[in-house]
Amino acid sequence: MSETNSYKYSLIGKMPASWYKDSWKDAFPAGNGEVGISVYGAVKEETILINHCELWHWGKRSDLPDVSESLKQTRELLDERKYLEANEVSSKALHDKGYIADLYKPCPLGDLKVHMHQEGVFQNYNRQLNMETGEVVVSWECDQVEYKRQAFVSRQDGVVVYRMKTSKPILGADVWLQVHQTEFEDYTKKLEQIKESIENRAEGHSLYYAATNEDGTDYGVIGRILTCDGQVVADQDKLVIKEASEVTMVFKAFACAKRKEVYREAEEQFKELHQSYQALLAEHVTLHQALFHSASLTLCTDKTEKNSNEELLLEAYSEGSSPRLLEKLWHYGRYLFISGTDKDTQPFNLYGLWGGRYDLLWSHNMTNVNIQMMYWQAPMGGYSEVMKALITYYVDLMGDFRENAKKIFGLPGIYMSAGSTPGYGIANQIVPVITNWIGGAGWMASHFYEYYTYTLDEKTLHNAILPFMLETLAFYEAFMVLDEKGYYKIYPSISPENTPGNLNKKPFRHMSHASPTAKNATMDFAIIKEFLNHFIALCENLPDYKKEVEKCKEMLKHFPKYQINSEGAIKEWMDDELEDFYYHRHLSHCYPIFPGKEMVSQKDTPLGIAFKKAVDLRILGGQSGWSLAFMACLNARLGRGNEALLCLNQITRSCLTNSLFTLHNDWRKMGMTLDMTGEMEDIAPVQLDANLGLVAAIQEMLLYTDQKVLKLLPALPDKWQQGAFKDFHFSRGTISIEWDKQQGWLKGELKATQKTTITLEFPDFLRGKSVQIKATQTIKQKLHEIIEFNLEQGETITFHSK
Repeated sequence: MSETNSYKYSLIGKMPASWYKDSWKDAFPAGNGEVGISVYGAVKEETILINHCELWHWGKRSDLPDVSESLKQTRELLDERKYLEANEVSSKALHDKGYIADLYKPCPLGDLKVHMHQEGVFQNYNRQLNMETGEVVVSWECDQVEYKRQAFVSRQDGVVVYRMKTSKPILGADVWLQVHQTEFEDYTKKLEQIKESIENRAEGHSLYYAATNEDGTDYGVIGRILTCDGQVVADQDKLVIKEASEVTMVFKAFACAKRKEVYREAEEQFKELHQSYQALLAEHVTLHQALFHSASLTLCTDKTEKNSNEELLLEAYSEGSSPRLLEKLWHYGRYLFISGTDKDTQPFNLYGLWGGRYDLLWSHNMTNVNIQMMYWQAPMGGYSEVMKALITYYVDLMGDFRENAKKIFGLPGIYMSAGSTPGYGIANQIVPVITNWIGGAGWMASHFYEYYTYTLDEKTLHNAILPFMLETLAFYEAFMVLDEKGYYKIYPSISPENTPGNLNKKPFRHMSHASPTAKNATMDFAIIKEFLNHFIALCENLPDYKKEVEKCKEMLKHFPKYQINSEGAIKEWMDDELEDFYYHRHLSHCYPIFPGKEMVSQKDTPLGIAFKKAVDLRILGGQSGWSLAFMACLNARLGRGNEALLCLNQITRSCLTNSLFTLHNDWRKMGMTLDMTGEMEDIAPVQLDANLGLVAAIQEMLLYTDQKVLKLLPALPDKWQQGAFKDFHFSRGTISIEWDKQQGWLKGELKATQKTTITLEFPDFLRGKSVQIKATQTIKQKLHEIIEFNLEQGETITFHSK
């Protein structure tokens, strides 16, 4: 790897993690999709937080009582326009029957601690995350000795690999494992629960740490020194290293297991491992790079400057985000995704594998935008296979979803509660804004549909996707009601997580949900309409589903048209009684533009212009990190590159830590997001949905794709005059392009992985120019915006405008 590429794919820190009381927010992350580490980077007292995707705790699951009569009562009150009374019916019924539901939370597994013996003042401190290798390196100098510590999580061997090196044989350190410490009461609570089960000891060259979770299973870490050219002494729970110049260690993290069994297996595995750090790294890198380089992006052509994260953030804070920072954030979001999930593990979580509290705020999987946002980027980025974890997770919860539908609504099929955690899909978060929202299963099915169109995985289609969609269809068919004009009426209906303006009877300063239960949310219609069309597309030629296909076609005849309010914007609720409210972060009613595609071809019609108006009317002070990413995606779909870039600028100026983790909101009271002071203990929680949403936004600005059309550079901002992307995926192939808007040229390559007919739509700055196309024969054609290609599987074409 060249020095230039090393910086392109690296994060550089000039100081250690330093977020007050929550250093993990600034730590550099690494992971293999199952185990994650957070490297704090302190010179003297190092901490490496270790997490495991299967370790969850502190949930409470109860038997769900039958409150299905509440649907009839809610509808009667809504018919009488008693919205405030209708709002509470189902939630109150559950509370009145004593129902308690607490979702599980990710549990930090433990800390690897390193106390360096050397004294002195450090110089030339540097910490670096190499995204191309998944390696975190901390280095410094002291008294003319060079120090370096390196860590990665192996995809090949499933272990954390850690090396310490010095330029002279004076390395001394105490190394141990312990319960993860926080600065909050959650640590005291957890310690009290597990103190009798904690095992923490050192023997020979090995470290053992374990505790018992509330479900009776064990979690922990076993570590071993593979090589050390100095002295090693086991001292109670520590390994003491002296007079060394290089030490390599490995650590096996585990959860939901029996400690003694894991110890035996790990000890045998350690004997078979390469003893060389570089050999272990090389095997890991081969697997890691296959994922990391599935696509690439270049926005910054200046390869001379090598700014640290701190410098890039200061520049963004003053002037807006540079192409260099946005290019880095695109690679970083993808790095986080492949480090935080895999096809056979848990789906990507709002904290990834790097949460550092026991009671993390909003740490569950939320389907009213958050988990979807983290997967928007996956298909185009070449990560369709990784989406398998998302499908497995939700299909495995269908038993809970059936019970929800039956006992909350008295209906067949499945009802997906917005929040869930592994093994826990029963109704939870018993508040109206959650209990009365019915869009989750339909929205999730759009990701399942996209997975299939990219992978053509027939087994998953028939064993998982279609069974899920059939039961979703059953619920929606039973839930929707035909009005006197023959149109569907959806009620109760939530537009997450907003309240109609005329029902918002208390100050809506931040997060409150005054009375969200209403009728005919535009989002509900958009989701269900898209769901029906996707079902038809999947099953049109499958004889076993002929009846259901005809049912879907009939249902589509009864959907009302989207409505425009008096200000020229799409109404958020398709009901004359309900007024729009703009001080809010969710943009649910814009679903037909993004993430849906229903209205994209009509973006310049009066209805399309009304969607643009709806985006513009959202008030900046009511936004969050993730909503700014959502807004960027919407602006990209609307062809407004400069506006999309402005949203990305706002994220980089308000919602990034020094590790480039995205936060839910700004904590500095600068007016660019909502302010959570006084609302929550953590006034600026990490939410990595914006990291991944930003990736999706940049991709949408550079390429729009559906089953028939590829639009090149559909929302290119003025500041991105030059650039390139490679191997962006569409459902039947990949496309790579390079452009120079100032000089007026574009060239690219299109590869078909399946037989396809596809239309290329070229950007406006090429209008009137000619394009040379090389396929089975060379064609020279005057550009009239679009060209259609019929490609065989494996065929490649190139094009170059003149």
